[in-house]
Amino acid sequence: MLLHLVLSVGSYLLFCFLQFRLARKADMRHAWLAFIPVVQVFQYFKLAQVSLWWILGLFIPFVNLGVIIWVCINFA
Repeated sequence: MLLHLVLSVGSYLLFCFLQFRLARKADMRHAWLAFIPVVQVFQYFKLAQVSLWWILGLFIPFVNLGVIIWVCINFA
C-alpha cells in the first residue's frame, strides 16, 4: 500500500512539474497554478488552446471521453 501511495504521489508531481514547465514556455503569467488540482484543468485547456466552455463537457458521462480526446489532440 505504501508503494502505491509513493507511485501515485510521484506521478502526480511529475505531471504537475511537466505542466508547469509547459506553462512557463508558453509565457503564462501564473505557471505555478499547475500544482493546484482543480485549477490545473483550466490551465491545461488554455495550453491546448481550447475554449474553457469545453470543461462543461467533462460533466456529461460519455461526452467527457470525447472532450478528453479532443483536448489531447489539440494539445499535441
